[in-house]
Amino acid sequence: MNLWVCIFCGKKVQFDPPNCYLYDEGAVCVECHRQQAKKEEKVPLPR
Repeated sequence: MNLWVCIFCGKKVQFDPPNCYLYDEGAVCVECHRQQAKKEEKVPLPR
């Protein structure tokens, strides 16, 4: 069992069964991933 720590909130997450997303920067829990996705939707992309 691999335990990871969310890079945003510090919550312990595990990869098996998966309850987190894994990025180059580290693990992100599902709740923080949803919040980040919402923030990114609101930011207009520069043209």
